[in-house]
Amino acid sequence: MLKALPSLRIAGLDALHRIYRSGTLARHLLGRLAMSLLLAPTLAVAADFGELVDDLATASPYTFVDDGVLSDIVKWDDIQQKSLAIADLTVGHLDGVGHGWVFKTPIKIHFRIYRNRQETRGGIVISSGRTEGVPLYQELIYDLLKNGYSVYIHDHRGQGFSSRLRDDNIGYVDDFGNYVTDLTAFVSKVQQQRPSGSKPLFLLAHSMGGAIAALYLGSGQPTPFAAAAFVTPMMEPWANGDPSLGRKGDVAQYVCDKGASLGFEVPFLSPTIVDGQADFDAMEKAGRANTGLNGLTQSSSRYRHNWDARAGRCEPMQSEHCGSPTAKVSGSSLRWFLQACKASLSARTQEAKEIGVPVLLLQGGKDQIVNPQAQKAFCQNMNAAGKAKCTGVLLPTSQHATLIEQDGIRKPALAAILSHFECAASGGGGCRQIVK
Repeated sequence: MLKALPSLRIAGLDALHRIYRSGTLARHLLGRLAMSLLLAPTLAVAADFGELVDDLATASPYTFVDDGVLSDIVKWDDIQQKSLAIADLTVGHLDGVGHGWVFKTPIKIHFRIYRNRQETRGGIVISSGRTEGVPLYQELIYDLLKNGYSVYIHDHRGQGFSSRLRDDNIGYVDDFGNYVTDLTAFVSKVQQQRPSGSKPLFLLAHSMGGAIAALYLGSGQPTPFAAAAFVTPMMEPWANGDPSLGRKGDVAQYVCDKGASLGFEVPFLSPTIVDGQADFDAMEKAGRANTGLNGLTQSSSRYRHNWDARAGRCEPMQSEHCGSPTAKVSGSSLRWFLQACKASLSARTQEAKEIGVPVLLLQGGKDQIVNPQAQKAFCQNMNAAGKAKCTGVLLPTSQHATLIEQDGIRKPALAAILSHFECAASGGGGCRQIVK
């Protein structure tokens, strides 16, 4: 999930606020929603989050790219070329669940497999956040390869190089469950690709991808993963995480908090943009012009690369596997927002109780995009069920996009993730301390 700029966020929330005040059927439905408050569950909060050990990166056996490496790189596939010195690349696509209510439009789910020629630690499947995809994850892929892992990544429907669900680039999904179905199909593909007797598989998810991963792990189906790491996962969108949004943010959060449990929808307003802008190029221009706080990361080079990667294009030789020629995704629609609220409620409650693999959850202390209390509720529910442990770790100075944060935040976070994976692979023995 992306908060490109506070001004874009306010413009989008203003649209939701206008819907509330419009006197239309939407207002009537919101009124009914308000009458049903007592029927909606409150957000349970528990589970203490320990802070990350300060010297974890310097004491760890792992190596990661320095922030400055990106300063001279513009094209996303320039980083991919570094990875190809370590790994063999397979590019392909899966046929996803067709899009549409009556006549189903075929969907291509783009994926890439980076098979480490000297894999020593296992394989990692990545479930990315909203607006993200293969181009944006090249630095992380390179880091994981250097540390002995093979990497498997697919682009969620409607973003990256997977098929769009509309003629424009707005963030839209008709059914959040289709994200989970796509991930399930991709994991099956990964299992088929892994040689017999391979080292363990792990699941690494960020933001929206965290909700998708939780729904997948809690579905009750068998999973090949030994452990999972959720980086600032979207256990609930935090529409009023930025206090400056005022009443507009409160209205949006009100709908998310209470409407999710009621299945609240406004079909004819589904494409309405509620976060950001409908035009990617306008968002990109505003984003690149922003030299101050951006709500994502404190790394200026990685923030610039974020826009470079999101404007990236599929290579001509891979066009048959790309449902979209470009990775551009703009603001989120009302439909996506409501689906995300509903799905994340389920992820942090019902599905959390069914997860049977250990989860490391990294929380950003300066995150204004996803609700930290919902993350705590997820860990509480998972730990109360007792099928596996959820370990919550606070990164006090991290904004939402921890995976593209400055080195002092990103490196310890990645070290904690890989430490968690190695701990699980060893059956719980020989684990290094990752929290105070």
